[in-house]
Amino acid sequence: MSQHPELFLGGVVEEGGPDEVSAPWHLRADRLRTHAVVVGMTGSGKTGLSLVLLEELVRAGVPIVAIDPKGDIGSLGLLFPELSEAGFGPWVEGGAGAEVAARWKKGLGGWGLGASDVAGLRDRLDLRLHTPGSSAGIGVNVLGSFRRPSEAELQDAEGRRAVVSATVSGLLGLAGRTADPVRDPAHVVLSKILDDAWERGEDPDLEAIVLALVDPPFQRVGVFPVDRFFPPDDRMDLAMSLNAVLASPGFAAWRQGVALDVDRMFARPEDNGGRTPVSVFCLSHLDETQRAFFLSLLLGRIQAWSRRQPGTERLRAALYFDEVAGWMPPHPHNPPTKAPLLSLMKQARAVGLGVVLATQNPVDLDYKALSNAGAWMIGRLQTAQDRERLLKGIGRRDLDSTVQGLAKRRFLVHITGKDTAVIGSRHAMCYLRGPLTPVEIARLNENAHSDGVVGQVAPAAPPPVPPRVGVAGPPPVPPRRGPPPVPPRRSASPPPVPPVSPSSAPPPVPPIPTASAVDDGLLPAPPMGALGFVDPRVVFSAKLDGAFVDHAEPARADGIQVWRPALMAELHLRFDEDRYGFVLDEHQHRLWFPLGSRLGGEPTLVAFAAGDILDRAPAGGRYAPVPAWCDEKTEMRALQKKVADDVYRTESRSAFVHKGLKLHSAVGESREAFEARAREAAVEAADAKIAKLQDRFEKAARRIETKVAKVEDRIVAQEGIVQARKTEEMVGIGETVLSFFVGRTRSVGTAVRRRGTTNRAAQKLDGLENDLERAQDEANALAEKLAEEVEALRQEAEDDAVGGIEDKDVRLERTDIRVARFGIVWIPVGRRV
Repeated sequence: MSQHPELFLGGVVEEGGPDEVSAPWHLRADRLRTHAVVVGMTGSGKTGLSLVLLEELVRAGVPIVAIDPKGDIGSLGLLFPELSEAGFGPWVEGGAGAEVAARWKKGLGGWGLGASDVAGLRDRLDLRLHTPGSSAGIGVNVLGSFRRPSEAELQDAEGRRAVVSATVSGLLGLAGRTADPVRDPAHVVLSKILDDAWERGEDPDLEAIVLALVDPPFQRVGVFPVDRFFPPDDRMDLAMSLNAVLASPGFAAWRQGVALDVDRMFARPEDNGGRTPVSVFCLSHLDETQRAFFLSLLLGRIQAWSRRQPGTERLRAALYFDEVAGWMPPHPHNPPTKAPLLSLMKQARAVGLGVVLATQNPVDLDYKALSNAGAWMIGRLQTAQDRERLLKGIGRRDLDSTVQGLAKRRFLVHITGKDTAVIGSRHAMCYLRGPLTPVEIARLNENAHSDGVVGQVAPAAPPPVPPRVGVAGPPPVPPRRGPPPVPPRRSASPPPVPPVSPSSAPPPVPPIPTASAVDDGLLPAPPMGALGFVDPRVVFSAKLDGAFVDHAEPARADGIQVWRPALMAELHLRFDEDRYGFVLDEHQHRLWFPLGSRLGGEPTLVAFAAGDILDRAPAGGRYAPVPAWCDEKTEMRALQKKVADDVYRTESRSAFVHKGLKLHSAVGESREAFEARAREAAVEAADAKIAKLQDRFEKAARRIETKVAKVEDRIVAQEGIVQARKTEEMVGIGETVLSFFVGRTRSVGTAVRRRGTTNRAAQKLDGLENDLERAQDEANALAEKLAEEVEALRQEAEDDAVGGIEDKDVRLERTDIRVARFGIVWIPVGRRV
């Protein structure tokens, strides 16, 4: 996937011009890192635009998890590259396959798309239709969600709590109970049962959890005995409710299928055979309780996955939630799905996980979600109140007339901090079949398994394992207990060589003859006092990273091994910075080889392991003389001091510090990982500021709303007064005219005074209406200012997250350098070809 791919969603519709697109319109994929909302009433084209967005994400190589409460999103697998009646026919009612095929071909051609594009999308797509609690599609073994997470997830305390809380909330929801994770005894005790089991390294199933609820494996919860905190009778009632669910025949389907493996769902295309994984969870067959149970498990696992990812500037993956109504409602409603969704929208953008929500009505969303969404695709809305709430939430009440005038399949795209545009969504490449029934989902799976082409006649017998949809390929891997096997490390090095034991080492060599006694200048034995001898079996292996390969010499014809001296310093270094809590211990072997006329050049760092350096010399070797400048103890002491001084002057290690966020890097933490932490901390700090800002603006908004309400009340009252004055004036005029005919004379001045009273009442009404208009303008200005300041805070956090990082050199003190060994080691240089 390219760094910033663009998603072809449709074309621009010029404002005030004809309702036709004038130019293609693209959305940069990384815009979805700040999340998006697609909103529009029934018939607005919202589902079509959503499927187009998913198609483009697949083409861009962005893995997707899609939550599908109605069953619409499975249409993504209905791809017919031939654009023929044979492809569409089995999926079109009334024998209108040829008509639909022609319409699809014409519709795609109008956007410059054709059969090759459909084929490319199908080849790129790895669609997996999951039906938890049903065997129609790929089943989901939800009981696997109680199994122990990976070590990385367990080490993340906050992420671990989130997984436990989401799992227990879903479990209680399945029993028909809602609970506060902090205060409800049932939630607290079940959470402790599950967390303690994971801490002991166990993989509990639902049966074990129910039994542990009756007889908890602990005596106290906090400071209170468990029986007082959650009485036995109450525990038994809950256990019986859970047991009834467990024993029901319909629950058997929840035990079958694949595990909720988020790493597999969000696998990169290059790790998935070049195909983009799209995991669609079809929930139309479930009731509300079952949906809440499953979604809390799924979202909890995705939240834990996101916390394990390093930071990135690109869109790593996408979570699409269709028809989100009821799952992230405004305060005070708190279904178990709300907390993980809000958490993902607040924090997941730092790791490149984009959340896309689709709904028919903005009232379905919590206001915090409105403020965290960076992109809005707004179609036709049902009422003026819907438009008012939405546009007020994004601070753009001035767009009311634009939204009000949107036609079908036309959307106002608003990206925070950018210009808005009205677009027409392009024609979808997949066939918009509408909600798929369980039978159709099973048929879609079977057809894909038969030949990889959707829409052909299915075989009589279904495949033994539900396959992935959209492309041919192997079926999903069945769930397994325990962590996945660790793949062997690929290396060109031979197996580890066992060290030579002292009992197998050669006997001590006789005293060294002088060099003049050997005709080739080599000695039959090394000088005394050598630190050791590099094992000939590993000296040229990849195990030592080829440190001596360039100095290998051809083996002698007589088979005698030649050894040459090297100067080695074995050092223990400690780089520490108390202010930042940075402590790094290093164990180094520094070698100078070959030795020339003096100590010079940079040493080579060799990763010697235990057993690589032998204590005794193998028999039968010949040894080059040690240079005169390092063959005495006094010279060695001087050299050792020089090496330690050079290390003190030149060695340092980099740490990363962000003073503004009060962050420092951990030992071994890469800059990318530290930047990710800095972004997350900056986002959290910005969110805290935004929350305070919203509270402050909310108070001001309430004052303005109160003022508007009062003015409106006064206008209503004043309108009554004006009407009464007009009526009184008309009656007075009639009486004056009548008096001329009956011989009574009424004062014309009285009529004039009544006219004046009416005029003053009307003027007062005009003044009140002006006051109302000013108050409404003030409210609009306040909303716009809030949106601007929120965007400024987010931009400031984004800029400061990386821009505020400083490289800190951590240097050595003299006492941080310990020379464990210093002296001559012998290197066997003869190598057979």
